[in-house]
Amino acid sequence: MGKQHARWDKPIAEKESQKWLTSLTATADLQKPLPQTRRVSVSDREADGYDLFLGAQALCQDVLVRAAWDRRVAHPEGDLWAYLQHGPLAGRVSVPVPRRLGQPSWQAAWTVR
Repeated sequence: MGKQHARWDKPIAEKESQKWLTSLTATADLQKPLPQTRRVSVSDREADGYDLFLGAQALCQDVLVRAAWDRRVAHPEGDLWAYLQHGPLAGRVSVPVPRRLGQPSWQAAWTVR
């Protein structure tokens, strides 16, 4: 079946995504001596996995993850993408993207919800 199907059988400790759990634990360790300071572990789409959210809940840590999957949510909208489309706009972010071989530079515009 190939690598894609074999990855589901690997324990998390053997996956590259273990780095996100290691980072989450480091954030939790930094939080302990600073109870009045809110620390948030920020991750990209690669970290969007159940193990990270489960670990964050166990460590009482806040996480901000760029979503990769349309997940079920406990909301009348039912799915994450639909829920976010109807959520309040928290802001807009413009990020410069440098030019690449054969492509000009441009501004990426993101909405934050």
